[in-house]
Amino acid sequence: DNGIELRLSQQIVAIDRDAHVVRTASGHETHWDKLVLATGSYPFVPPVPGNDLPGCFVYRTLDDLDNIAAHAAGSRRGVVIGGGLLGLEAANALKQLGLETHVVEFAPNLMAVQLDSDGAAMLRKKIEALGVG
Repeated sequence: DNGIELRLSQQIVAIDRDAHVVRTASGHETHWDKLVLATGSYPFVPPVPGNDLPGCFVYRTLDDLDNIAAHAAGSRRGVVIGGGLLGLEAANALKQLGLETHVVEFAPNLMAVQLDSDGAAMLRKKIEALGVG
């Protein structure tokens, strides 16, 4: 026994930061002292002028999400730089916050590492149908 409890195919639906509890879709609750969101990605901030200005955020931690949501309350449009999985998740979050949302990607396709051109074309149609440009 290594002291690790493994729960596969479990969707986390709530994180209570005050009570230090995460809850799964099935209702299972796990209490924690330290919570690590290990989503397999890291934010890359392009070396462009303005990347340190107010209103420019990375999408990584719960505090980042709180800051984005607070800033979105007084905003109309959001732009996500990056069309990988994390960028598309960020675009979805902005859309859910009521912002007109745009994604800018350096590669010729969304999720260029994960999808071939046909898959990327299908994904692009779905993303555009959701109102993300």
